[in-house]
Amino acid sequence: MKNCRIINFKKIGNNDIGFLIALEGNREIPFDIKRIYYIYNVPKEIKRGFHAHKRLEQVLICMSGSIKIKADNGNEKKIIELNSPNKGLYIGPGVWHEMCDFSQNSVLLVLASDYYNEKDYIRDYEKYLEEIRRNKMTIYNSIIINPAEYLKPAYRISPFSEKNIISNHFLDECNTVDLYLKNKFKNKEFIYTENGRNAISIALSKLNLSSLDEITILTTTNNFYISSCVTSEIEKFCKWNRKINNKTKAILINHEFGFCSEELKKIKEYGLPIIEDFAHSFNSYDSNKIAGTVGDFAIFSLSKFFPIQVGGILFFKIKYNIAEVVDRSTKAYIQKALSNYVTCIDKISLRRIKNYNYLSSLFKTINLYPYFKIKKGDIPGVFMFKTNLIDDLNDLKNYMNSNGVESSIFYGKNAYFIPCHQNLLKDDMNYFYYLLKFYIENQRRIKK
Repeated sequence: MKNCRIINFKKIGNNDIGFLIALEGNREIPFDIKRIYYIYNVPKEIKRGFHAHKRLEQVLICMSGSIKIKADNGNEKKIIELNSPNKGLYIGPGVWHEMCDFSQNSVLLVLASDYYNEKDYIRDYEKYLEEIRRNKMTIYNSIIINPAEYLKPAYRISPFSEKNIISNHFLDECNTVDLYLKNKFKNKEFIYTENGRNAISIALSKLNLSSLDEITILTTTNNFYISSCVTSEIEKFCKWNRKINNKTKAILINHEFGFCSEELKKIKEYGLPIIEDFAHSFNSYDSNKIAGTVGDFAIFSLSKFFPIQVGGILFFKIKYNIAEVVDRSTKAYIQKALSNYVTCIDKISLRRIKNYNYLSSLFKTINLYPYFKIKKGDIPGVFMFKTNLIDDLNDLKNYMNSNGVESSIFYGKNAYFIPCHQNLLKDDMNYFYYLLKFYIENQRRIKK
């Protein structure tokens, strides 16, 4: 049955000494384990469950006794008996399930891929069937909605696509980008890193932080949301907050989504070390043209702007004296790729603006309006739009990603973002438009 299968676990030991079973996330269990709970002392006549999940994945293990699971994916129904701790039942998204026939002293252990979220539950069977019908393959204006998994397109936030693997391979060895980068911020040195996260980690390591210190994170929009890619690196060294206080030892300013902060002069007045994270903003600048110059460090994640699979840059003030960290082959790959792409940096930037404006004009026809207004110096990293018409953004995320479009919620705001890079053609953006148009029309029909 689709999204419902038995997993057999390897057991170590024998009947004389007993058995041991080890389970690890993304190994024996096919997802990161975020939540564990167990059910016990259930009378035999009681039935539990009666729901499906929109996104949650689970593995059910009967640790003692026996339990029957009735599974239903909308097309097929099946009853599975669990009666051994070395056997688990994987239940993926979109599977209605009921638990019954609990034997005496039975214990059911559940491993889940996410924290509890009531919005992820579908508890009404008729609504579940409606959801299944909605997620079936549909043809809308000659666009395939919900295609088979193996025929999904792959649109990334990054401009990288599979064709760039070989095109980057055949680029001539070249390091002319080094001169370009030396002139980008003349008051700083730079090194190449494996990615942006690695660059953040190196910068933090130079600030002599203690575990009780705090890094204050500021952003262009002042929204509370910040990527875990940033916070997880900070948490390796110290704590973080969103408002400067007496524990703040440094400031990390995130130039979000291709839009640089206009608060840099004010931030500099605090006299604290500053890390500028440019994220999607490789060629963007603020109205004072000081982005990248006020900080002790400036960080770039190259795959967010260029069609490459690896690479970051860490600019730093000379006093920090940071040595090279990438191996020779990685550095050569980054240098030759960037040497090629920076020669057309202005064309890349103009194409991103043109695509942003095209998406804006398209989406306005379905009452979805851009979150950012582009001004001079802004080179968009994504197309973000306001979502006042859409009730469940997590549902939208699941829908867009299942149709091959990497996208996400701008948490804390009624906003959502999709790709807007230089390699998108009008046909690609028209596909995004029809996906959203179908989704909105379908939501209206369900509400009626």
